[in-house]
Formats: sequence, C-alpha cells, structure tokens
Amino acid sequence: KGPAIICIDTSGSMNGEPEDIAKSLSLFILLECIKEKRSGYIISVSISIECLDLTNIGDKGVLNKFIDFLGNSFHGGTDFEPCLNHALEILENKSFKKADVLVISDFYVGDFSNDFLQKMMKKKLKKQRSHVQNIFEKKDNQYTHIGTLFRIEWENKTLWVW
Repeated sequence: KGPAIICIDTSGSMNGEPEDIAKSLSLFILLECIKEKRSGYIISVSISIECLDLTNIGDKGVLNKFIDFLGNSFHGGTDFEPCLNHALEILENKSFKKADVLVISDFYVGDFSNDFLQKMMKKKLKKQRSHVQNIFEKKDNQYTHIGTLFRIEWENKTLWVW
C-alpha cells in the first residue's frame, strides 16, 4: 500500500452537507493512513487549489494541521484540471510512486481541455486499466443515477474519480 492523495471538491455546489460528507470521508481515510503509516497529500479544489503535504504522517501535529485545512472552502466554480494535473505531478515524486488518488466530488464540472484529455490518453496507452462504476439511489421505487466512479490504473498507480 502506498500513500493516499485525496482531492476534495469545495466548490459552491458542494456547500453544506455534501462538503461535510466529503471532508468526513477524507478525515476517515487520513485516520486509516495514520494507522497504516501511509503518507498523505490533500488537495482542496474549486476554481483554484490549496494543498497540504502530509508526508510525515506520524508527526503529532499532522491531525491538527489536517483539521485546520478542512476548515477551508472556496465555494466558487469547479475546475478539476489543475487538481488532476497536480495529482499526476505528485505521482511522479519518488515517495508517491505507488499512491492512490481519490477525488471526492459531486462532479458538477465543465469540460476538460483537449490537452488534458490527450495527457490522460497517453497514460491509457501505457497499459493503464480503467474501471467505471455508476452509482444509483432508489427513491419511490425508481433508481436515479447519482454519480459515476472511475478507477484508472497505470504503472502501479491508481486514480479513483467519483
């Protein structure tokens, strides 16, 4: 098991309960990382990104730094391209070679640029494996699509996108 890179959507559409759930989930994941002595890296995303490097996961102040970081919110639009580009850069770092990337979002986002899509296609050509899971909820005996979970693997790296 490698480090965890967690991207948390803090845009306007995530305001309130969705953002609270996303941050709670990321806190749970960080606590698991601390138990397993796995490094972490957190990216808060909206129209810009804020990052917190938790490479020294065993340090006493890590949990407090993370909780303070979770107090940040942008509540603007959502631009995932800088976030995902930064996550890909972090994956090139020697200490994050085997990291998993988890993106927690409602995915009310715009289109990705052609450059970014081409970059992802190059990863795919390097024997990248992808998995997609659609998530539904049942209301009044009808299923409504509420999201899609993508799992993309390449070169011993995993990118989860919700």
